[in-house]
Amino acid sequence: MIDTSWTIQIDIVAPLNDGGMLFGECKWGSLDIDDLNRLKAKVAKLPYRAWQENPKCILFTAGDCTSRLRAIAAADPSVMVADGSMLF
Repeated sequence: MIDTSWTIQIDIVAPLNDGGMLFGECKWGSLDIDDLNRLKAKVAKLPYRAWQENPKCILFTAGDCTSRLRAIAAADPSVMVADGSMLF
């Protein structure tokens, strides 16, 4: 039986070759810094400390990203964004 007392919804969770974890969210609408902050807050609440070490975040959208979020992703290698122009 699965313990759902700590359920946190994250759309994508995958192990990385460097030992870290990839966490991702998928949205239809525009993405901004708040979406990234919400994802990071979810990761911080995960029950496994190892998952919180060296996490990478990716945000997917069929829409667009704000320039502020793009700037963060460009400056921080642990943050990636993929928008509609990249997906279609």
